[in-house]
Amino acid sequence: MGGIKTSSNKHRFCTEFGIENQFIKSKGGDVNKGIKFYFFKEKVKDIALTFDFVVNLKLLILRLNSCKNCETMFRNAMKNLEIWKKTKRNKPLIIKGERQVGKTWLMIEFGKKFYKNVAYFSFDNSPMLDNLFRHGMDVRKILDGLSIAAGFKISPKNTLIIFDEIQENPMAMTSLKNFCENAPEYDVIAAGSLLGVSEHKGTGFPVGKVDYLNLYPLNFQEFLFAIGEEQLLKIIQDNNFEMQKVFKDKIIDLLRRYLYVGGMPAIVGSYAQNQDYQEVRRLQINLLADYENDFSKHISKEHVERTRLLWNAIPS
Repeated sequence: MGGIKTSSNKHRFCTEFGIENQFIKSKGGDVNKGIKFYFFKEKVKDIALTFDFVVNLKLLILRLNSCKNCETMFRNAMKNLEIWKKTKRNKPLIIKGERQVGKTWLMIEFGKKFYKNVAYFSFDNSPMLDNLFRHGMDVRKILDGLSIAAGFKISPKNTLIIFDEIQENPMAMTSLKNFCENAPEYDVIAAGSLLGVSEHKGTGFPVGKVDYLNLYPLNFQEFLFAIGEEQLLKIIQDNNFEMQKVFKDKIIDLLRRYLYVGGMPAIVGSYAQNQDYQEVRRLQINLLADYENDFSKHISKEHVERTRLLWNAIPS
């Protein structure tokens, strides 16, 4: 799918996490209906209403639904992204992490906070992007193509370019070298599953031309923020040991909750909203099933069954 623009000065589509208020309100606050209304109102169908476009529209709606409980999240990794942005000659950044750990949310939230526009591109089931990167590594031509796909001119420093699921397109991975060498004025962040990026095959890897950020599940402090325990979080961050002794029992209780719920953003978001442990366990089981179903993407057929046996032997 092409890029989706977020802009502070135009009533346009808001990348992955919704749409500008006029579109949401026009559909009674329904974000999903707002998305569809936007696309047809703006006549994007005349540009890209292809199978590729429709598949990725469905993917976008699914991601909206999975991330809607994550809006109150705070990630310490945001500070690392700020440092990266301030670097005079920053290389493209690859964010690595397990699936559903919050990579997409982090990239888009960072873009919304620190850039005028966000150009988001997902390489998951995107023939259009596959064709664009297959036609060569001329970074200027790539930028022209991305601008057409995004529906607006991608400008240096004002626009954050996001390549999501980059492990699905080896040529896009290789293009990061060209962005580093020939277009360093453009800020590019890419993300992919930890295994998918690590086992990169078929083309040259941009060795020495990219920076990395490993993203993990929420730690205990991020968990406290997500469930609304900011005051307790503050006494921990301030090393206020006297107050920590006073609230020792509460801290231990919350730590036990964290150890059960875990740090996956969507699950933490659900717990923060509903305090429902049965729902937490249901989401955890679904996530484990998703991981298992993902084996075949990275492992040869003859090894899938062995890997599943090993996976299922791990206590959960």
